[in-house]
Amino acid sequence: MLKLLIFLIPTTWAAVQVDLAKQTSEVEFFAVGKPSLLKINGTGGKLVGNLELEKNQIKGRFKVKLDEFTTGIPMRDQHMKEKYLETAKFSEASLEVEKIELPENFLAEKKVYSGVPFEGKLTLHGVEKPVKGTAEIDTKKDSPSVSTEFKVLVSDFKIDIPSYLGIKVADEVTVKTRMNLNLVKQ
Repeated sequence: MLKLLIFLIPTTWAAVQVDLAKQTSEVEFFAVGKPSLLKINGTGGKLVGNLELEKNQIKGRFKVKLDEFTTGIPMRDQHMKEKYLETAKFSEASLEVEKIELPENFLAEKKVYSGVPFEGKLTLHGVEKPVKGTAEIDTKKDSPSVSTEFKVLVSDFKIDIPSYLGIKVADEVTVKTRMNLNLVKQ
């Protein structure tokens, strides 16, 4: 069973283990068509991976199986997976969060940290590119959550721009991730 190890240093050195099989996580994407009447929301992605929290830094690496995504229209899903994402050849995408910087001992305070810049790398369709976005870390609840949002250009990842009956999807796609962390001290 894949486990997510999180190292916390609020006031003392402590390790916390989070079992992803028991966590709520999601990845979704938003694309807009040209003309903008078309809105595509891909949902269903689940994160697998690990995070490290140390003093005021969050780093981690996650994967998502691309076959998990659905858009609500079976034919569009089939085209997305077979023609554009080529999931038979590129079954996963990965996100490496290289840096989310917060105040020291951020877990000790019950607060929502919004709009926190993050940097990382996205690997999609066999291409790795740097990404920048924002993160939100919510420590107000017993189960803290970490969310990210960033934009990518589909063409940067050598993916053809999807089109159907004269309607083309915009090159820029917004990606969102979210994970609740049920922290259990070891």
